[in-house]
Amino acid sequence: MYIKLKNGSPVKKTRADLQAENPNVSFPKEPSEAILAKYGYYPLDVADKPIADVVTKGPIEQINGRWTQTYTGRDLTPEEKRQSMKVTMRQA
Repeated sequence: MYIKLKNGSPVKKTRADLQAENPNVSFPKEPSEAILAKYGYYPLDVADKPIADVVTKGPIEQINGRWTQTYTGRDLTPEEKRQSMKVTMRQA
């Protein structure tokens, strides 16, 4: 997975996008970061997902000079825990 900046914001892209945008270029199977940068593409790293009850994708951020998909996590609230513990008659 890659990103390309559009109006200064990172947009997720795939290898197919790279090839489609540059149909006359023969890219190696694993293009180097230098080759990607020449076409405005950058590798997208994936941050470790937090250990939590609910995990959601956060923004794509530049962390230590690398574009990274971030995640946020939270535990269920007491009400959500109660709701998830309910058993319907069919389940019983």
